[in-house]
Order: sequence, then C-alpha cells, then structure tokens
Amino acid sequence: MIEDCLCLLRPSPDVCKDCFKRSTSMSTSDSDPRIINLTGSPYNRGRQYGLSQGSKIKHYYHSKCHEFSHLTKEWKRMASKQMEVMKKHCPVTFEEMRGTASVDDPDLTLELLMQLTIFPEVEAFDHFHPFRCDDCAEVIESAPFMKCIPCELDFCRGCGSGHHHALTESDNKGNENHSAGKKCTSFVRAEPNDYLVGQTDEENPPYNQHGLLHVIQRVTDEDNMQSLLYTAPGTPCMAGMNSHGLCVLANTLFVPDNRFWDGVPTLAATRELLTKTTLPDAVEYIRSLPLAIPLNFVIAQCGFGIANLEASHVDVQNIKTDEATGAVYVHCNHCQSPSFVSREELPVPPISTKQRQHVMEACVKKSHQNGTPMDLQWLKSTMLKPPINNSFVIGTIIMEPQLGLLHVRFGIPTCSRKKRQKRQKGIVGSPIDGITDWRQMETARSLLPGYNSYGYIKKI
Repeated sequence: MIEDCLCLLRPSPDVCKDCFKRSTSMSTSDSDPRIINLTGSPYNRGRQYGLSQGSKIKHYYHSKCHEFSHLTKEWKRMASKQMEVMKKHCPVTFEEMRGTASVDDPDLTLELLMQLTIFPEVEAFDHFHPFRCDDCAEVIESAPFMKCIPCELDFCRGCGSGHHHALTESDNKGNENHSAGKKCTSFVRAEPNDYLVGQTDEENPPYNQHGLLHVIQRVTDEDNMQSLLYTAPGTPCMAGMNSHGLCVLANTLFVPDNRFWDGVPTLAATRELLTKTTLPDAVEYIRSLPLAIPLNFVIAQCGFGIANLEASHVDVQNIKTDEATGAVYVHCNHCQSPSFVSREELPVPPISTKQRQHVMEACVKKSHQNGTPMDLQWLKSTMLKPPINNSFVIGTIIMEPQLGLLHVRFGIPTCSRKKRQKRQKGIVGSPIDGITDWRQMETARSLLPGYNSYGYIKKI
C-alpha cells in the first residue's frame, strides 16, 4: 500500500491502484494559481489567505458593489448585524476572517469581508423586498395589516407611506439580470462506500467575474485535518469536503423564513460545517443555527450516509435517503418537504427548477449502468453540456470523498455566438488582466483547462 495514499475510507490494494491512477492529474503544486495552501490556527490561515489573495478580494468586492448598488445601505447594515451572530455560531470562520483583515492593507477590512460573505442573503433580500419608499427612501418591509390598496403591497414600516417604486425599475436601471442565476443544482450518487457528490455553481456571470477568480483553499488545521474549499474571493466556502470524508453542498430555497438582521450567513455556515468530523455532528449543528435565509444542505459522508436537509430558522426537515445500490439524490431550488412546499415563493415557475432536477437525475444515473463502476469522465463531460450547463453556470464541482479528490471546472465554457449576444456585454468593474470585451473573454475561457483535480497532501 502506498504510504501517502489518498484512500481515506477504504484502504484496500485495489482502491490504492485506482487512487494512484486517478491522482496523476491532481494538483499539489504551490505554483498552481487555483490552489491556496493554508495551515495553522484559523487566524493564521486567514492572514495567509489575505496576503496571497488581497487584490483579488478587492476586485471581486468592486463587482459586487455594482450588483448591489441599489441596496448599499441595507447591505452594510445587514453585514454589521449578521457579524454579531456569526461570532457566536461560526467561531472558526470568524477567526479566519479576522486573520484576513489583519494584513497591512487599509482597504481590506473585516466589514468588507463580511459584506462579501453575505451576498446570498442580499440577493434573497432583493427578491423579497423589491420596492423602496418614495418618502423616506427605506426598503419596504412587511407591516402587519397595512396594505397598499391599489397594488396590495406593504406600506412602509418606517414612515407609514404608501408611495413606493420598484427597485428594478428605478434604482437599478440597466441591471435587469441582477437577480438571475439562482438555480444551483446538487447531487449525490450513492453506492455502498463509493460516492460521487457534486454541484453546479450558478450566479450572474458579470458580477462574479465569470468564475475566473474562484479558487480552491486547501486548509490544514491544528489537528492536521485537511479540507478542500471551493470559494469566491473573500468568501468563507461555497462547497467542499474534508479528510474525514464529509462533503457539504448548499442551495438557496425561496421560502420567506428570513432573519436578515440576526441570522447566520449561508457561506459561513457552510465553512463551519466542514470543521465537523461526523455526519450526526454536522446535522446537529444545522439544527442549532438561526439561519438568515432558508437553505437546502446536502451533507454526505462516504460509508456513513447522506443528509438531505431543508433548513430555516423555523424548522429543519430531513428528506429520507438511504444507500441503496444506484441511489441518486438531486436537489434544486424548489422545496421537496411538505412543510417547506407550503411556504414556497419561487422567483421562476416551479416547473423550470423541477425540469432541471429531472435532467440532472437522468445524467447522474447514466454514469452507472448495468452494474458497471461509476463513469466519472462521462459525468464530467455531460455536466458541461446543455441543459445542465447554461449561461449562468460559472463553476462545476464533483467530489470523490472515498479517494480524497475534488474536481472543478472553473469559469463558463465557451458558448455559441447566439447565446453570447443575449448576455449582458462587458465585465462589470475593472477588467481582469486587461480583458474588457466578450471576444477577449471567450478567448480567455478557451485557454482554461477542463477540470482541475485537487487532493489532500497526504493521508490524515
């Protein structure tokens, strides 16, 4: 058996051979710009991250300022309020952020990092509060038993005014797609002791630099546990796994169970989950959180089971799963548990996200047929094709927890000219390495490799 084999949960000779073959393309080089190696205490890891990624973080923040320019006051207020809650419920994540803000850069502040951390919450706030009061300029929030008779919308709680206008029509002109791209889809392909776990990362490309600044953090903590985190600049974690075989994915649910001013942010909760070592501990942690917005968490630990949770500060529902041979579990942004379905408010027709789920299920099932092993290469290539891939997919993640491998396709694959013409032209904010138009962007995308594969440095 290889001394530093990547097989974490199944140390058998056959698996070691397979592991060795599949790790030939694994990136362990410090020169790879997509992998950031972080070690030590949470504070020290954060500082290392700030020193290496500070300029990219500020660049990404500049893009988000354009996206949320119509909600600047609410965005900063929300960040300040949620920071206090995060200190209590996400101590490791908060320490990492403090470390990042400790570098000698007056522009890289804890407040800036907190604003980036809560961007999913700001997007949800934008969906549920799309109107602003004409008299006091506050975003209109629900006021019980007070409705605007002409349009049945809420009066402003701040001043009682019934005069208001739509943010998307006035405050946010020219940004019709600011709330598009909320259809991330996660999946688990379960065999006994052999999982494939993955997700599409779908956001509005111009305001996320088309996924070209996203990286993988390879974190080694003080107890020598390692984690692989898929992250946008300055954000704690969007998806990932740790060396105990625990995988975590998260999707937004459009249910009005929101705690925008005193809840735990999505990306902070996802990062904190990967400090857990067992599936029961991870599930119990989710049940203890006052989440800022409703979420679907797919948590899998190879050999131990799957938790497919729909969670909010109101309740947590575990959609039944098992490890039957060939079992496939897929979750989009529509709810599946009865209690959440009854409160659902999707921004797109439910049929759209349900169709997407059915397509993903069919794709993942075809990766294993007639009793043959799961075909990772087939699955990887299929996920880059329509309809699973679309103009909002800025990243694709597939994890093999039993082998300690995470495969990522960064950025949007090149698209047809017809689709390109339908997108918003240009890149928001300052250009990336001189890229200023779509022709240059398509050329840059074509130079990106397919999937990059990342693993742990050694067996833990």
